[in-house]
Amino acid sequence: LHDALPISETARGQASTASNTKILFQSSRDGNAEIYVMDSGGRVATRLTNNSAEDEDPVWSPDGRQVLFVSTRLSGDTNHQIFLMNADGTNQRSVTNDVTLEDRYPTFSPDGRKIVFARIFENNYDIYSIDVDGSNLARLTTHYLDENHPVYSPDGSKILYQSEQDGQRVRLYTMNPDLVAPVRVH
Repeated sequence: LHDALPISETARGQASTASNTKILFQSSRDGNAEIYVMDSGGRVATRLTNNSAEDEDPVWSPDGRQVLFVSTRLSGDTNHQIFLMNADGTNQRSVTNDVTLEDRYPTFSPDGRKIVFARIFENNYDIYSIDVDGSNLARLTTHYLDENHPVYSPDGSKILYQSEQDGQRVRLYTMNPDLVAPVRVH
């Protein structure tokens, strides 16, 4: 492709969903990380966020009508919190707002009602869940080594995540969203 994105672009984008034919991505093309969407042909990019904070890690909702992302806009560029906006960039609002904590890697549950994410607590990442309206925050893991990058299984019955809990290297684990003990899968 001769129209490839510049090196400052990130590969951290998300392809279209069944109900959305656009590509969602983050870019620093205008000086800091912002969220963009472009048509599937890759020709027209529209900036969805526009502020001096870092806006990163965009994720489509399962129905393609909303976008989940993280931003430093509440903390003054120190810690990320989770935000939600409409697919056209309107109605941007925080889901988490504790600026003393770092929230990263959010993903939706398959039904779009919950978010699972990693939060730094006591110097390491643990897995948390929260309702999309910001209620019902729950800590799902409590290990002293990092556990992060959670994703729901397509049917919502499991959460897959990375963990260093064996103390040797990063491995994949699954757990039930209702806090049943994790199982190492790799």
